[in-house]
Order: sequence, then structure tokens, then C-alpha cells
Amino acid sequence: MNTGKWPRHWAAEILQLPTREQRKAHLQKVPEHLRDWVEHIVKNEFELRNARKRSINESSAQS
Repeated sequence: MNTGKWPRHWAAEILQLPTREQRKAHLQKVPEHLRDWVEHIVKNEFELRNARKRSINESSAQS
């Protein structure tokens, strides 16, 4: 099944959604053969965002 979307495009759509429930629901719309890959991209992005926030907070606390 070809949807015309690459995994990064699905992930970008999911990352824009405001709630975890909405993101989970949209992930179910991703073709099954791409779902694990898209989920990995999304989780990785949230880990990076959280790491950046921690880094900024630690820098602010040291100043």
C-alpha cells in the first residue's frame, strides 16, 4: 500500500498534535508496515526535546 508519505512526514504530522491521545490515534492511521518506524521517530524527537529542556534548565540553575 503506497500512501505517498514517507515515515518522517507521518511523524511530523503526529508531532504537531497537542495531546498524547491524539498522537496515539493518528499513529493508528499510519500504514502498519511503517508504524514502528514512525513511532521510533516520534519517541526520539520527544527524547531530544526533553534533553534540551533539561540542559537549558541546568544551565539556568548554574548561572
